Amino acid sequence: LYPQRLLNCYDPPTLLFYRGTANLNHAKVISIIGTRSNTDYGKQLTEQILEELASLQPLVVSGLAYGIDAIAHKKAVKQQLPTVGILAHGLDKIYPSAHTSLAKEMIATGGGLLTEFRKDTRPDKHNFPT
Repeated sequence: LYPQRLLNCYDPPTLLFYRGTANLNHAKVISIIGTRSNTDYGKQLTEQILEELASLQPLVVSGLAYGIDAIAHKKAVKQQLPTVGILAHGLDKIYPSAHTSLAKEMIATGGGLLTEFRKDTRPDKHNFPT
């Protein structure tokens, strides 16, 4: 079940923690990440991209952060596309907490949450990629 595409990284995680049912080795995957302070244009473009790709049924991957990440996850859920949030903390909490219901909806609609961090790992600044 390990996401095989991660093996192309120079330092793939040895262990991953996952909650959900999405196929992490889906044939078609799109990752959408962006600013936390999006413009209206950024929101429209993110939604348009997912609308145009919906017929391909890709797995949508993002970071569950404010802004473009959340917009991508919400649009994926609305389009009935599986969507996976990559977390910079353990699975025992959701950060930002305002996205708790979104995370539950993602899991309930065939998506999931994925992290390399163990339970009780806080969302500290050094856990987020730069």
